[in-house]
Amino acid sequence: MWPSAPTALTPDELNFLHTDPARGRKRWSIIAAVTVVCVLIPLLLPLLSDSMRTHLAGDTEQVSAEVTSVQPVGNCRGGQRHSVAVTWMSDGLEQSGAYTTCEDPPQVGASVTLWIGAGGNIQTNSPTGDRIGLIALSVALGLLAIGAGALAVVPLGRRRRRLLRSVNHALDAVGPVETKYHGRYDELHIRLAGAHVAGPPATRRAKVTLRSQFGAKPIGRGHRELRGAWQAMYVVRADQASKYSVALLARGPQRCWVEFRNRGGK
Repeated sequence: MWPSAPTALTPDELNFLHTDPARGRKRWSIIAAVTVVCVLIPLLLPLLSDSMRTHLAGDTEQVSAEVTSVQPVGNCRGGQRHSVAVTWMSDGLEQSGAYTTCEDPPQVGASVTLWIGAGGNIQTNSPTGDRIGLIALSVALGLLAIGAGALAVVPLGRRRRRLLRSVNHALDAVGPVETKYHGRYDELHIRLAGAHVAGPPATRRAKVTLRSQFGAKPIGRGHRELRGAWQAMYVVRADQASKYSVALLARGPQRCWVEFRNRGGK
């Protein structure tokens, strides 16, 4: 069983933190793979359609067509879908066809610019415009994947490095605390058990850095079982002007290292 007043990281916790850089590289490799998939999907999916592949290759004919009728055919998100019938001249012969749109349809008799494929497929955007749009979507999804991955990996790595630097600092006992989750499992709301002040009880919002249990390997993520009462919270004695504080929650065989932002810290 853990000592009643823990003063440092356990050997298993130290080993977990020292091997964290290797885990970090693995996480970045996963993020890189997801980013590649996000970049390629918008570029590859249109190629599954023969008409779109032909259009993107520039093998469609640009024509000026006349709108002959406009009919509502269903609903779009936030609007109505219309079928637009058109006629155009190709090689001296009049051709006809129709396309659907969720945008405001043109008026009957209006002239519209279209791109016609060999099989009569109608495209309303130019090949260049569609290529630019696909590339922009691909880049946006790639940046989104990198940003989301960085938000998950970078703060966690920093918290673990700060915890590792606190190994030689003493711990000050705060007292019994109660915790609850607010959304994600890696974020706890901590308050002193039985503490009451004027207005809502004072709480600290903390991020879970790692949790461990006597006789088991440490785990670097939160879990619903961290909710509830803890026998004690110990705060690492460090520079009072620092931006973050590291704390240890303890109850029976369970330990949970958390970090919270200091009020007024630089």
